[in-house]
Amino acid sequence: MKILHIFANYKWTGPADPALSLARALRGRHNVTFMCGGAPRGQQNQVEEKAHEFGVPVIVNNALRKHLEPLTAFHAMKFAAHILRHDKADIIHTHLLNDHLITAAALWFTQSKLPLVRSYYEDSRTRSDRIRNKILMRNRTKAAIVFSAESFRGVQKMGLKKSRIRIIDPAVDVQRFSPDRNLPDIHSKFSIGSSDFLVGIVARVQRHREFNIVLEATRRARHIVPNLRVLVVGRGTHINELLIEPARAMGLSDIVKSVGYLEGDTYVGALEAMSAKLFMVPGSDGTCRAVREAMAMGKPVIATRRGILPEMVGDGVEGIMIDPDSECLAEAIIRLATSPELVKKLGENALKKARERFSLQRQAENTEKLYREVLQTQTIR
Repeated sequence: MKILHIFANYKWTGPADPALSLARALRGRHNVTFMCGGAPRGQQNQVEEKAHEFGVPVIVNNALRKHLEPLTAFHAMKFAAHILRHDKADIIHTHLLNDHLITAAALWFTQSKLPLVRSYYEDSRTRSDRIRNKILMRNRTKAAIVFSAESFRGVQKMGLKKSRIRIIDPAVDVQRFSPDRNLPDIHSKFSIGSSDFLVGIVARVQRHREFNIVLEATRRARHIVPNLRVLVVGRGTHINELLIEPARAMGLSDIVKSVGYLEGDTYVGALEAMSAKLFMVPGSDGTCRAVREAMAMGKPVIATRRGILPEMVGDGVEGIMIDPDSECLAEAIIRLATSPELVKKLGENALKKARERFSLQRQAENTEKLYREVLQTQTIR
């Protein structure tokens, strides 16, 4: 098949990794091209760079934006229409609301009947998003891929028939994220003791991420777990206000280590160094990629019952599910820190699930199956 993926962003954030990783996995089986948005002058197009790194042919639509902008939307649609006329794909796969909208407009403009598939990563957050999604799902979408039962119900409410919605497990590169690899020594790099119980957080430091709960739980747990350390991987505009200054005020500066954004094997090594992975609030990527990466490294997960998390992490199986409050979080940290056998058991279960369910090959095969069903239905009609 000839497949065109369209992604309305240039930043390596949110669903960018899941979208491009799927395109790369399909690339080994089909003719796949990836269209991304253009970067403003003077900024890096991170998605384009990653596409080149992954060996995926990439087209940059400079007018394509993450959010709807009337002044650029028409030009983005015209460019997409030009590609659709000349690139003759068999199927179009979109990943965000605005690329879905622009592509639907381009298909209408060219009077094309190419089937359109949408990956749906999260719930709509505004009324306008819900309205636009409903219009697109009902009128221009042949199938939708969701990653949880909760998202399945949400897309169904938008008007898409159940038979056109597929739950396909999100993927992770289980070869890159593997505890069997030889990785950089993060303990020495960030002055963490080899016997420390290291709770890791991978998230952009934002107000809704509940770092206040994390810090209070750390303050509570440190009295029972004197070797407790918390590693925060990520950056954010308000990091001083939300993390650094509160940690200092609570006397936790020696416990909470903020190491910023990590790349390559340094990032994978940070996951390997963690004793447990903590995830409080899903972000713009509702598939919670950082959780799958930690599970693939054989790490138990402490998570709240939000979004896809309860479906990904079994309570007492691959991790511990908690209510979003500091007391529950402190209890979970203490429970793991004082029970090496439990950490080992949960980590082994997490690794097994990641390798069985979250491989890129499995995701590509399931997506390919959906494509074929869509094309067969298109032919019959």
